[in-house]
Formats: sequence, C-alpha cells, structure tokens
Amino acid sequence: MDDYSLKILKTAQSPNQALAAALGKVLEQKQVDGVVAPGKSKDSGLPMPMLFTGSQAINSCLPLAPVAGVSTAVQAARLGRNAQKRRLAVVVKPCELRALIELAKLNQTSLDSMVLISMQCPGRMENSVYLEHLEKNPDLPDKYLHDSELQALASPTCLSCDLFEPHGADLIIHLPGIPVMEQLGISAPTQAGIELAAAMDLEESGQALDQAEALTLLREKKSLARQELFKRTREIIQDQDCFPAFLGNCLGCFNCRTACPVCYCRECVCAREAFDRELPEVMARADRSGMARLPAALGMFHLTRLTHMAHACIGCGQCSSVCPSGIPVADLFRTLGAEVQKTLDYSPGRDPEEPIPYLRFKSEAGS
Repeated sequence: MDDYSLKILKTAQSPNQALAAALGKVLEQKQVDGVVAPGKSKDSGLPMPMLFTGSQAINSCLPLAPVAGVSTAVQAARLGRNAQKRRLAVVVKPCELRALIELAKLNQTSLDSMVLISMQCPGRMENSVYLEHLEKNPDLPDKYLHDSELQALASPTCLSCDLFEPHGADLIIHLPGIPVMEQLGISAPTQAGIELAAAMDLEESGQALDQAEALTLLREKKSLARQELFKRTREIIQDQDCFPAFLGNCLGCFNCRTACPVCYCRECVCAREAFDRELPEVMARADRSGMARLPAALGMFHLTRLTHMAHACIGCGQCSSVCPSGIPVADLFRTLGAEVQKTLDYSPGRDPEEPIPYLRFKSEAGS
C-alpha cells in the first residue's frame, strides 16, 4: 500500500505530546487498563519503558522517541504473562513488535491482553548519541522525526533495516512523507485498532495522504545499505584470519545474550559455567602453541548462540548496542540469520500463526 486514506492526529508542533494525549483519552475512556510505552523519568534523559495508568501521568510519555534504552518488547512480554484480564495498549517499534510475536509463539507472553501500536520507524539512536544530542536539542524526540541529518545518526543496524514497516500491529503510525509537525497519519488494520482509534477522537484526512515516493526511496536506501552490510560481513566471516579478530575483543560479559529480546531461556546452555574449562583441558590447549586465552571458549559461545537464535533474529541491534567492546554482533547475527531464515522460508514476527521451524515436523513417506 502506497496511498493511504488515513485518520489524522493534529500534532501542534509536538508529535510525541499529541500522541501521548491521544493515548490519555484511551485511558480516560477505559478502552485499556494501561499503556506501555517509552517515557521520561526523573532520573535520566533516556526514555525507558513505562506502564502508564493515569491520564495525567501519560503526559511524560514519549511514544515516538528515537531511542530504546532497553527493549520495550521484553518488558511488555513480562507484563503480558499474567495479565489477569487486564488490557494493555503497547507502543513498540517494528522490531520490538516482531520480538513480541516470537515470544508469544514460545508461550512467553500472551498477545490476547495487548492492543499493539507500532509505527513506520525512522530508526533509533544509540543511547549515548541520543543523550549527547538531547543536551543541544531539548526537542530531539520530535525534531528527529522530520530532520534527515538527525536520522542519519541512527544506529548502524537501523540505517540498514529494511523491515521498518510494522506487520501485525492493531494501530499504525504513519511517518515518512507526512508533515509530522502538523499531523500524524494513523491507520487501524484490526477491530481492536479501530476501537482504539475511535477513542482517540481522530480527524478525517479529507484527502489521501500519498506516502508512495517517501516510502519507495526509504526502502531502496535501506535495502542497499543492508546488502552492503551483508556483503562486508560475509567477507569477514569467510576469512579464517579475520573472523577470530571480529570477535577478538569479546570480554565474555554475555550482555548480548541478556539484551536480546527473543533470547528468553531461564537456564541457558551458554551460561558461563557451561563454557568453563578445567586446568587439564586449558593446559592441553596451551601446550599446542605455548599459551591459551582465558576465559576460554568465547568463540564457541557466539557460535552456540547463533545456532539457537539465527532463525529468530529480529534485527533490533540491541546486542551491538550493549557490547562494551563495540563488537558489531548484530551484523553477524543479521547476516547469518538472513541466510537461515531464507533457507527455512521463515521470517520471525511475520505471522503469529506461523510455526517456528524447529518446532515443525514433517513426516517423510515410509518413515
């Protein structure tokens, strides 16, 4: 779809405040019991996932903030595990939406308790970059949405993400090609979204809002960046000398595992104890070349995680964002994940009803 007849939310120079106020109306009308979305805290300029239950408190909501301190998907999934008939409106970026769908397939949450709101995502800044620019631009959360120079500062993962359009959302915020400081376009693909939009008291657009050119240019730009990233990463991982160096600065902190929104196991095979090596084994390794790196088996940790997660990588880039050594872990996972997903004809988060490949069995004739 390139031409949309959308409902309109007037923004009065602040898309975030306008959308927050609309979500406040949803709370006032008791369409939902709470709203999960990024918001400002007293302790930091970095927006973090919040649960809003008061229509006044939601004024501190920043639903379109171009940053993700932590994944909102992880926090929403935890709240959805035992919602007890409570209903939540959950604002997530498209990658976070895909993560939520995957977690629901793995019985780690329930989507039944959620009305999912997402947007045509302009990407997110790394936390440190966001905070640096926030000092110079207090209106950064709004300005980013229409400033191409600021959007060029998005994380490398976002700059090469061609899955910036949400699928599976109940309500979609349309941004590219729309004068966001005047209005936002909002569409509702589902009945739950239609009911939510009605509570927001939106205006009729009066005319079709044409996003065709903006979306086409954005898709082409991101697709080219993705192809270049994959090409560069493949060259590294196919080189026996370059690949060990790619992971060479790994500290074994396991931040990448912790930050991954679809890495959910409570008992992880990649836990440090599983990769601990006793002295006889380490001595044997050291004897071959005169020395052995400690801690051992960090390369095996990454390869094991790849084996487990390549089919489910939703390309959020959180693993790279939290790496203290600056290793572009997401480049590795996205590149190999794309190959695995193509082979399996599986796209994580594409469809809540699509079986996870590793849990799908096919009986061969005669077996």
